[in-house]
Amino acid sequence: MVDLRHLHYGAVHDPIKALVDCGSGRDVETVIVDGQTLVENGRATRLDETALLRDVQAEGERLWRAIPEWHWTGKPLDEIVPPSYPVRGGHS
Repeated sequence: MVDLRHLHYGAVHDPIKALVDCGSGRDVETVIVDGQTLVENGRATRLDETALLRDVQAEGERLWRAIPEWHWTGKPLDEIVPPSYPVRGGHS
């Protein structure tokens, strides 16, 4: 289920076209498949999204640390692609 009554949709004449042209996955409020609710209030019901995001971040950081091992320059990520602004402190 998607609520099309949001400003980024504007005035909706054709709901399918509005969803395709203006929608994103973040607009999905509820997903029911074969009588089972898989997404409720925009959150997956069958997985721990917080734990998944923590694991994804940890794996990303592991891969970023390994870049000097395989990049032809041997430089770390921040030298190859400098951050937009200085980062202070660690990631949480």
